[in-house]
Amino acid sequence: MAKDIKAVVFDMDGTLYDLDFTVQVMSEFGKEMYLGEGKKFKAKEALFSQYIELAARSLKGTDQKEMEDYVSSNFKKYLFPGVESSLRELKESGKILCLTTSNFYPFARAIALGLGFDYFYSINLELDEKGKLTGRMLDNIRDYDESRREQIASFSHHSGIICENIAYVGDDAATVGWQIGLPIVYRLYYPDAMKFLEGKFYVEMKDFSDLPSIIKRFENTN
Repeated sequence: MAKDIKAVVFDMDGTLYDLDFTVQVMSEFGKEMYLGEGKKFKAKEALFSQYIELAARSLKGTDQKEMEDYVSSNFKKYLFPGVESSLRELKESGKILCLTTSNFYPFARAIALGLGFDYFYSINLELDEKGKLTGRMLDNIRDYDESRREQIASFSHHSGIICENIAYVGDDAATVGWQIGLPIVYRLYYPDAMKFLEGKFYVEMKDFSDLPSIIKRFENTN
């Protein structure tokens, strides 16, 4: 009996678009703190959770709507080839689309609305009474992979779609070896993660335009 993929969950940064856009947005709104202190995090001298906390602090005083509008107006120039057409084809075939990210709410909301996602999960930020960011997160982020799996589990709960009927597309190995039905690796961010992938089931995607056919092939052969 064929395995039915009912939903496709996507990572955001580095999967749907070039990471340069994330840096551009954070540099625009995080300014000196992000550009200055952020250098040591790029050199992997700190934990992922510490980097996220710095990024949140750097946005203190930012108008959330202004940031969301900026992302909405610019992100499509950075999308990888085949993203929009593949998402459209998946939706037309009846797949539920979900966006998961360790980026912040105004960033993720702009992408989710702009590309027609049915669900999205991101890091929520505290707002003051004027709609400006306070620099504090409302979510406790400890580990990248753990955070991603928690987001997918939450989506599974709210959508009623079990993990075995979900495909995940990302530049990470967060779901490889986990309970997800079809883990798809695209543009792997950390080459050393290849060691973790050894002996585990996953599909490597070279071209985003291949995504609908990869899912169809999996459904017809499992």
